[in-house]
Amino acid sequence: MTSTEENITLPLDESLGVYLSRIGRGSSTEIKIFDRGEFYSLHHDDAIFVANDFLKSPEAIKYLGKDKIPGIAISKLNFEVLMRELLLVKQYRVELHGKEGSGWKRIAKGSPGNVSQFEDILFTNHEMSQSS
Repeated sequence: MTSTEENITLPLDESLGVYLSRIGRGSSTEIKIFDRGEFYSLHHDDAIFVANDFLKSPEAIKYLGKDKIPGIAISKLNFEVLMRELLLVKQYRVELHGKEGSGWKRIAKGSPGNVSQFEDILFTNHEMSQSS
């Protein structure tokens, strides 16, 4: 975990709590990520999985709200690395959710055979770093 993650505060606004309960948790090979503007968050089992397997830091998990929902925050840079790891290496499905007005909605989804909605994240920055 980078010091960037350590400095991110992870608020659980009421609309996200309601949205999390409405969309459910999905399968064990499907990860839901939330675009929070300056950072990304993951919740429930997804947070625990990413904290343990990707960040290698179970201490990154915060327990949010009155229901003590597990959650983690990741930086934009770690989001890009995580997306490559999930879609291209581990062969997981990914849903990206974002704020819309006073609520939330799914804004992109991808799977190992369909990464078109995430191509700019998966390949652009990675190709630039390889050509340096």
